[in-house]
Amino acid sequence: MDKYSVLSISIIGLILIFTLFNVGENEEVVIGFADDIKNNDSGFIFFINDGDGCKIKSFSSVRPDETLHEFIGTFSDDGNIFFVSKIK
Repeated sequence: MDKYSVLSISIIGLILIFTLFNVGENEEVVIGFADDIKNNDSGFIFFINDGDGCKIKSFSSVRPDETLHEFIGTFSDDGNIFFVSKIK
């Protein structure tokens, strides 16, 4: 095989992997600060106050502090709670 065939196969493989596993898809970023933090058996439930004045009910396994952050995660199917996977 020449180098172009190997490159083509590699690119096709990467596209298939990203398609099959939805890498990076569906995650959203909410910028704001945490408020009304309550401890739960499996993590923390709190509200994110964003720049538009909205309060978003959220869950995280890591306790957030009350400073400005980027909260990365996904909304529940019904949109009632935001599951935080990463806090920056």
